Amino acid sequence: MTPRSRRLFVVAAVLLSACGVVGGWYGTGLGFT
Repeated sequence: MTPRSRRLFVVAAVLLSACGVVGGWYGTGLGFT
């Protein structure tokens, strides 16, 4: 695995986890309203 593809994989993982957290916040917010 080249350093470039490894960095892209890390960035993709961070973006996915960030989207999951934001999605969870919106989900609970909509559930409470």
